Amino acid sequence: MQATGRFLRLAALASFCLAMPNSRAAQPAPPIPIPPGEVHSKPFLDPQWAGSADPCMVWNAEAGEYFVYYTARRANLKEGKGVEWMHGSAVGIASTRDGAGWTYRGTCKGDDNLDSPLKAPCSWWAPHVLRHDGVYHMYVTWVDGIYPTWNLGKKAIKHFTSPDGITWKFQSRLTLTSDRCIDPAVYRVGDKWWMWFKDAGTIKTAVSDDLDKWTSGGKAFEQPCQYEAPFVSAWNGVYYLLVDTMKTGLHVYRSDNGAGGWTYLNRLPFTASHGGICEVGDRRLLVCHCRASGTGTDPENKRQTQILIAELTVNADGKLVVKK
Repeated sequence: MQATGRFLRLAALASFCLAMPNSRAAQPAPPIPIPPGEVHSKPFLDPQWAGSADPCMVWNAEAGEYFVYYTARRANLKEGKGVEWMHGSAVGIASTRDGAGWTYRGTCKGDDNLDSPLKAPCSWWAPHVLRHDGVYHMYVTWVDGIYPTWNLGKKAIKHFTSPDGITWKFQSRLTLTSDRCIDPAVYRVGDKWWMWFKDAGTIKTAVSDDLDKWTSGGKAFEQPCQYEAPFVSAWNGVYYLLVDTMKTGLHVYRSDNGAGGWTYLNRLPFTASHGGICEVGDRRLLVCHCRASGTGTDPENKRQTQILIAELTVNADGKLVVKK
């Protein structure tokens, strides 16, 4: 997958005012290090493993920067069988103020083997982070080992909290619909918190009053094919749901209430995977991963992935598209 010009564009950041998705409390405005005008989003590539994937971008009020949490796939692993390089992964953190420059902040620290997956052994995938009432919450996929194929091992979604978004404390292992649940995404709808996640190719839901105890909400909608990596964001009274088809890129669904009634809207016309949306005032930024230029132990570009940011807009037909 090659990044295109439109995919690398991030419009001027002078209008940044609120930055924490899913939080109703006012947050400090991020700094504006550049004057108004068009800038290009610089791709981020994990400097240790070169496998930055499954990103979630949020404003970190304590650091004064946007933090992108991601699966740190071990793309440059020299040894290993099958997809072992996609296991044993930690949760990486990269930060940026403007999308034009990145700081690698290492990996999340914490208990329950969050910072030692290779020692455990286990794997951490697809983190979703939000800040609510001054506390950071992370919902992340846990795999009980390092496996050469996808169908081995048990998978679950675990909940961590943090005062700073860097060091985390384990709270619970969620009891959901099976031992194959991955890719959590959480968003507030009315007075409830909703979670969307993948269970064996089907997008399912759970509902919570307090971000701690969750009850099953069933299927999100009837799917025409297998999906993964759901992500929900509201914009101008409409709820948008992104899903990854694993073959034809990111598809968009819409709902008037966010709790159901999802209808297919369109496909984002570029090649990318595992898309998320960062809410920045009245703007929406898409963050996702795509193939990186192959280097080192991966010269044919079969493993390495990088993170990109692009701005979204709604066109005259009401479709969610990347802003040109």
